[in-house]
Amino acid sequence: MAKKVIFLNTHRLSLTKPPDYLGVLFTQKELKGISTRIRMNNGTYTGINILNEENLKLFSEISKGEHLINGFSNKNIRKNIFKYSVDKIIINKTTRILAKLKAHGIIKKVFKKNKYYLTTKGRKIINSILIYTKRELLT
Repeated sequence: MAKKVIFLNTHRLSLTKPPDYLGVLFTQKELKGISTRIRMNNGTYTGINILNEENLKLFSEISKGEHLINGFSNKNIRKNIFKYSVDKIIINKTTRILAKLKAHGIIKKVFKKNKYYLTTKGRKIINSILIYTKRELLT
């Protein structure tokens, strides 16, 4: 079995500027798709502001590695983003956020369960947004 030699000097990675390969991770069409308003099932869902601090916190939370196997629920998101508030307003807000992400195709709901998973499209978009904003991935 032949061994391959990798030259790391030819591929220098710079952490001071946004990566050049960001355009490869997601296209402008996908970005425009999640940032525009859509109508689905007699409901209107607004676009997602990808640079909003609250949305970035949400993206980093749902892309954590602990949610890969078991998924995440409304309660998990509330606990980590809103400091587990049992206020009715926060519960309803989290439900609306999850419905918006589901309508845009970023997450999918497990049949007959209160769990959600990231779709492949959602993982690709969220990871590239977190790379662009220099957030941690899979913490």
